[in-house]
Amino acid sequence: MKYRRVLLLAQLQTDVRAAIAAIRRVAPEAEQLVVVAWLPGRSFGWLSGDAPPDLHEETDAAIDELRAAAAGAAAALDVRFAPDLNAAGLEELATSSGIDLLVAGSLPLSSIPIVVRLRKQRSLAVLWV
Repeated sequence: MKYRRVLLLAQLQTDVRAAIAAIRRVAPEAEQLVVVAWLPGRSFGWLSGDAPPDLHEETDAAIDELRAAAAGAAAALDVRFAPDLNAAGLEELATSSGIDLLVAGSLPLSSIPIVVRLRKQRSLAVLWV
């Protein structure tokens, strides 16, 4: 199977190199890589207007690092930040982007139901790294 459109779910501020390397091996000719990065809910103090600037800077730096790590893994790269892993939102994203491979990188075990739902709804291949 040649995977062309890949969705990577990754927790922000974790090492995604193994997931990116797996994508490069499994989908070497990927046309599109959509990365959805998220932080656990308790880490979202920076979303308020009262959050210190260094929290914004840390998050921006982590997103930039993620973008740099994923560069070249596909012809097109789309890195998105999500406040949480929402199954309905991810399903809509997978449908609109024509995703054929879901890669779960650095996710807690509590995200398994979301991955299972996406797999069932979209008949996606899943790679857990």
